[in-house]
Amino acid sequence: MKMKSLAIGIILLFVGTITFPAIANNTVNLEDEKQPGCIGKIYGRVGNSHGIYTWVNYIFAKVDADVAQTRTGLLGRYRLFLPLNREYNITAYKSGFKPITKVIYLSEGMPTREVNFDFFETEIGYIYGEVGNSHGMFTWSPYPFALVTTENKRVRCGLLGQYSMKLSLHHEYNVTAHVLGFKPLTKHVYLTEEEPKRRISFDMY
Repeated sequence: MKMKSLAIGIILLFVGTITFPAIANNTVNLEDEKQPGCIGKIYGRVGNSHGIYTWVNYIFAKVDADVAQTRTGLLGRYRLFLPLNREYNITAYKSGFKPITKVIYLSEGMPTREVNFDFFETEIGYIYGEVGNSHGMFTWSPYPFALVTTENKRVRCGLLGQYSMKLSLHHEYNVTAHVLGFKPLTKHVYLTEEEPKRRISFDMY
């Protein structure tokens, strides 16, 4: 019985000697793959500066980092916690606009990165035209200094009743002309890559 127990012990010792190097080799391989062991953070804002100093927050906008995604809060802010030592394509989505993607690398040296998305920076289009009165015939009288507005911008016409404004593409605008003594006149315009410039004139007649 003792001889049998001794034989089993020798066999188990032999198997363990063979198995241990294999386990050690697997551990080395995992280290060679440089698996990230720490977590970093990407945070920032999503909104629209409209090309001026007024910032409008975009709430509930989706921000996607391939392996994780989130949405902005009531202040247009977001944050993502992601493994270090990797490159990420961070994409912000807003209805009516083309998505914006930025490439960010998180490392041990820079574990935290602020990444803001200004949808005014995507692509710029133009709306321009004249404000005046045809008087129901072929005579055109311009209205100098008439006010032209959209949801987020306002400009005044020049001496010849002409105006122009820069606006983001992939968005629908309600363009309204305001002239003293007349009811405001509104036209709907959608700016696209195919039609980035639109001439919109207002005949207050």
